[in-house]
Amino acid sequence: MRRGLRDPEGLKGGNNSRRTRRFGREPRRRGLKRRGRGAWSEDKPPIFIPVERGGGEDYASPSDASDDTVKRIVGRRVSKGSTIHTDGFPSYSCLGGAGYKHESVNHSAGEYARGKAHANRCENRASPVRAWPACHRGEV
Repeated sequence: MRRGLRDPEGLKGGNNSRRTRRFGREPRRRGLKRRGRGAWSEDKPPIFIPVERGGGEDYASPSDASDDTVKRIVGRRVSKGSTIHTDGFPSYSCLGGAGYKHESVNHSAGEYARGKAHANRCENRASPVRAWPACHRGEV
């Protein structure tokens, strides 16, 4: 065995695809999980959680996460001219032109808070809530 080359069982975790292929097998894949964002049709709907600073919160589970859907959800719950803090999800970019002051943080760049802008109050609620509509949705 060459120096630094271990057996495949020692290559768990991380990106070891090149080293793993040397042993004649494909790298490990995620189990049954699909990559990317979920969808309503896959029992993993998007969840929008508008939270008012120092106030209440609301939950919306639309069938998609398009710009029009974001405008509709925000338009029903937030008055024009209000400041909205979000993460960097692309559909939120429409809020600036829709009459709101929009500030966002870029999680991809390692930014989770900038001044008063953060989305922490919403994100910690989304995970447990996301599974609920998947179990209870149905034809009414």
